[in-house]
Amino acid sequence: MAASSPLQLLYLRDTTFVCGPGKTILNTFRTIDATRYALTLGVPGEDGEANTFVERARALGLPVIRIPASGGLNAGAVRRLARILRERRIDVVQSHDFLTRRLALPAAMLARVPHITSVHGWIANSRKELLARRVDQMLIRRARHAIVVSGRLRQQVIEDAGMPEARVTLLRNALLLADYPEGEDRARRAASSGCRRPRGWCRSSGGSAPRRATSCSSRWRGASRSRCRMRAS
Repeated sequence: MAASSPLQLLYLRDTTFVCGPGKTILNTFRTIDATRYALTLGVPGEDGEANTFVERARALGLPVIRIPASGGLNAGAVRRLARILRERRIDVVQSHDFLTRRLALPAAMLARVPHITSVHGWIANSRKELLARRVDQMLIRRARHAIVVSGRLRQQVIEDAGMPEARVTLLRNALLLADYPEGEDRARRAASSGCRRPRGWCRSSGGSAPRRATSCSSRWRGASRSRCRMRAS
């Protein structure tokens, strides 16, 4: 029996640097089962433009498509993306931010390709940003499915954006421990010395090593932590 071909995925992300969502995309490519999924990255912009995110992706071997979209949303960019979806026989297109949702929603409709979206949060301090968030929530509601990275975002997507609960999946961010050998080495040495991580221990996406959550007990913060440090050294 012949093996089925991998599902063709197109991830869309509008950024010029490697931020949290960008790192998630790159790590997905590093860990994905290539026999089942073939991932391509689409980034608005022109070839030749300086873009750290694109450079990092290509260094990993992740195929990258630049999508000319000067001025943000425009009919030409939508048609170009729809053509990419058809020509590359994309099975699923996944947007990751406001601009790529504006491109992906109409392009996916034209190409008749399922569109899902990842929601990473909003910064809405000004009136313009508040309006953009409302428009973005309307786009999210039109997607086939939404992936959120926190319980609070899940609640916002369901209650504020009006997305049915059955079409929202909570998938928390994670780290690849292999990228942080120093911190994991300290944890292994502490474990081998008989010290246990406290209940509040967590892996934070903002740090270079596992660290305690703010709810850790005072016992760990005090004498027990000092004892573990001495025994692990």
